[in-house]
Amino acid sequence: MLTAKQKELIRIYKEEQKVRALGIRSLKDEIKAGMRGEETTHKPWAIQGSMLPHAKYEYRHHHIAYCTMRGRTMDEIEKGGDHSRNEAYIESLIKAFKEKFDAT
Repeated sequence: MLTAKQKELIRIYKEEQKVRALGIRSLKDEIKAGMRGEETTHKPWAIQGSMLPHAKYEYRHHHIAYCTMRGRTMDEIEKGGDHSRNEAYIESLIKAFKEKFDAT
């Protein structure tokens, strides 16, 4: 049975993922605005070249770590094809989350 603090930690993790997803959405919107010639905070090439791929990388690996901790298999998390992922980074995310989780 999960304690109230552990449930809160899971809720916070989910909220952080929602913020990451909104960040990706805003970067995509900014790219589109830049292509329309509108004023943007960043240059569209900078967003497409490094910011958006990095945000997607972060979101994906946090998602994989979270789903793995909840008992999902990799086939259930990512269907079809060969997906390259940074297993060491995923393990470090899981370890960090479990340390926080076990401390509660």
